[in-house]
Amino acid sequence: MGFEAASNGAATVTFVEPAKSAAQALSANIRMLGAQNCQVINTSAEQFTESATGPYDIIFLDPPYEKPELLEHVLGKLCEHAMIKDYVYLEALSEDMLLELCGRFNLAPQRTTHAGATHSVLASI
Repeated sequence: MGFEAASNGAATVTFVEPAKSAAQALSANIRMLGAQNCQVINTSAEQFTESATGPYDIIFLDPPYEKPELLEHVLGKLCEHAMIKDYVYLEALSEDMLLELCGRFNLAPQRTTHAGATHSVLASI
């Protein structure tokens, strides 16, 4: 989704990826595409939220589905540090969980979708 945002006019796209090999692949794709408005930060989302200087217009959160507590933790940190300027896109295996998180963090769901077992919510601050 980050590359699509970059190609559709996003001024800056920051990919946060903890796996070194995946971060290297993202960097290679950035070079191959000449996407000068993209950067990769090879760190965990938890560490990123402690040092990032937001807010960000839109944030895409799609942590590993087997770690739903990570989604809750990172979303909490993003809200605590006022890093969400407009929208946050969340993905998980449970739409109910996503909507409950939106309620807990005072986010307004704008759209919900699903593809197979994956559910997503686009919410505004």
